[in-house]
Amino acid sequence: MTISLRTLSLALSGLILLPVVVSAAPDPDPDQAAAVVLLRKNCGDPALENCFESMSALTTTGNTGWVWQTRMPTALAPLLIDIGPGEFGPFKCTGTSRGHVTLRGSGREQTILKDALNAGVSVTNCKNLSFMDLGAHGVYGVLWTGQSGGSSSWSNVDLVGLSGGVAAAGWADDGCGDPLVRSVHYFHGSRIRAIGPANFVTTAFFTRCSESWIFGGELLVDLTQGSTNLATVLYINGGFVEAFGTAIRGRMSGSAATGTAELFGAYMFGNASHSLPATFHSHGVNIGLNTASASTTLDVVAISASDGVVVHSPGTAYALTPGLSGSTTRVRVTDGTPMVEAPFHWSAATEPPAISSIDGEDLFVETDCTSTSCSGGNQPHLMIYAPSACTSGSPWWDVARNACRQ
Repeated sequence: MTISLRTLSLALSGLILLPVVVSAAPDPDPDQAAAVVLLRKNCGDPALENCFESMSALTTTGNTGWVWQTRMPTALAPLLIDIGPGEFGPFKCTGTSRGHVTLRGSGREQTILKDALNAGVSVTNCKNLSFMDLGAHGVYGVLWTGQSGGSSSWSNVDLVGLSGGVAAAGWADDGCGDPLVRSVHYFHGSRIRAIGPANFVTTAFFTRCSESWIFGGELLVDLTQGSTNLATVLYINGGFVEAFGTAIRGRMSGSAATGTAELFGAYMFGNASHSLPATFHSHGVNIGLNTASASTTLDVVAISASDGVVVHSPGTAYALTPGLSGSTTRVRVTDGTPMVEAPFHWSAATEPPAISSIDGEDLFVETDCTSTSCSGGNQPHLMIYAPSACTSGSPWWDVARNACRQ
């Protein structure tokens, strides 16, 4: 049968063209042995193979969800979760038998795991977890609990504690006691921070139980308003920290204030729940604290150590700027006899640096001395900070004169 063009034209004119609706959905039947699964805001139609659209479908709780109930990764059959851009719910893992998962995002500011009321990543005792190229946001960016070991690695991540409640930390490990097997964590080129209004306790990195190795990157507390009982970039309450080439930065501005009127770089004391010492090793680290833009007087304290802790910080640099009439303390011992090895040689000058510290750890060369005093001359004299020996006047010991600085 032959259809004329006129007949075809009349037939088409009676049609109403409707838009095609494409409904996206996750893969209804993902491969139970898949080595790689996808997490996307939209899996498309037809769905991408082994694609999920919510983190809760993968890890509903720390021991439920497709990852822990169906896939059940092992050391011989690990799992990679490839995550696209967007904001997703929190990742959760619980148990010494769970782990062996890598989460790879699309950039630490493009892929965000978030729980505004808790932690972007919540883990208890899991092992061999890896995170790269993503952000974790929450009251705690990451909350790691337990005393039965575990391990993780973090590369190019942004762990953010969002202030506004009782506490905030980019990283927090807690919930341990004796006998303690420390979990072990490695951080490479990552940013760990607490930002926003101050909380009761605000810190970038809180550690009570773990052993943490930090290579490069930045630990940051940046508070603009509110009040806090304690503001410190690094809070070591029984944990073990080794930092190499890391920036430890704290900044408080505007109406931000602390109950102690101080901002700390590293605040350390032992923990009564276990017997291992709080330990801080820093190599090539820069501790920078600034409260100059705060509307109230806030002192700055680079390192504060209590009885039983260990501090080893050769080669650490300091940039310490208090606000208004605030004071500067490089090293403070609050009680007892901690092991402190924190030598520092200040730049040569005609006046000693305006700091306080502990006996024997600070040196500088005064360049305008004479044989009897240090004023108006041209002799260089080595000075050692010695407040126990020089109890009145200047706390510096003049090595050339073998006496307190005059």
